[in-house]
Amino acid sequence: MSNQKTFESKIIAALKSEGFDVSPIKFHHSYLKKYKFTPKTVFDIGVCKGTPELYKSFPDSKIVLLDPLEETKEYYKNFTKQFDMDFIQCAIGSKKGQTCIHIPKNRLGSTSILERTEIYNPKEEISTRSVEVETLDNIIQERKYISSYGIKIDTEGYELEVLKGMCNSMKDVEFILTEVSIKKRFVDSYEFSELVSFLAKFDFELLDILNNYQYSPRYLDCLFARKNSFRFHLNMNKYPQ
Repeated sequence: MSNQKTFESKIIAALKSEGFDVSPIKFHHSYLKKYKFTPKTVFDIGVCKGTPELYKSFPDSKIVLLDPLEETKEYYKNFTKQFDMDFIQCAIGSKKGQTCIHIPKNRLGSTSILERTEIYNPKEEISTRSVEVETLDNIIQERKYISSYGIKIDTEGYELEVLKGMCNSMKDVEFILTEVSIKKRFVDSYEFSELVSFLAKFDFELLDILNNYQYSPRYLDCLFARKNSFRFHLNMNKYPQ
């Protein structure tokens, strides 16, 4: 065992002896790269300040950012020198149209088409804004984005509607990394089992959960892949970098 591995093992053992659980940061490019996904185009749906660990995982892919907020453009500019990127300002849903989004004053990342339930209402000033809604199927068809696709979704309770708008493209999707609500955070949102069942219809199964451990989590960052993928046979603790 290398000196570094020996040192790491001693640190982990010492922390565990004091009642701490030690786990790797899984939403990190060094971990995601182990799965050997090779998408030609990666869609980041619900961007806010960006998802740099996702972009670093696929430095040779086309990255397409999709977000309804004008403010997101400022963060997009931070990545354009390093990655091949497009930014499309619109919400993504199950059908084309217009909708109203709810924007917390101090938390752009919590913007949602859905209203929050009372228990998860931050009790802060909320503004509303009318925005365009597109489907991912339409965007792929109109812009001729090259398959295969990687999908990341973080739309604050609207993830299932996003998935419903990409049914025609599912055959070309390699992976889906999506936030999935567990608790009742949003009015008229989906059940956890609904989203999992929907993806199962397209032969996607849960491959990994990327969150670090939380007591009674409100949501999970779930990685889905084709059920016949070799990745379901990998031991991620031993698989080489």
